[in-house]
Amino acid sequence: MLDKYVEGSSITWVKNPNYWGIDERFPGKNYRLPYVDKIKTLIIKDPATYVNNTEELLKNEQLKVRRFWTRIEHPKFGKHRYCGLPIKLSKTPAGSKRPAPCLGEHNEYVLGEILGLPEEEIKDLEEQKVISKVPTGEV
Repeated sequence: MLDKYVEGSSITWVKNPNYWGIDERFPGKNYRLPYVDKIKTLIIKDPATYVNNTEELLKNEQLKVRRFWTRIEHPKFGKHRYCGLPIKLSKTPAGSKRPAPCLGEHNEYVLGEILGLPEEEIKDLEEQKVISKVPTGEV
């Protein structure tokens, strides 16, 4: 039975690791150890996994049931869906309460209040286009 899944089917092995447990020789992790080199070779030779696109993620039932998505109001762009935390902790719940910052939104705070740069120096950095609140399109 192992050969059925080994011969040219590394994609199947990676996409569905449950196939590793189909053969009676693999009732658990410790029983796969003698075959680990062959398994690694298959995965390295032909790695593959399914990657959801954005639409599929937004429709994913498990993510809905686990309340992974959260809606947050952005002051400039309105209400949008954001990723929540991938884990749920019953005694220490957490999550996003505010939207992602706009470009340069915290420049003055970080450079001035935290790093102690004078306002004049921050303005010089803006004039030199070292920092900005407007994307330049240059990379």
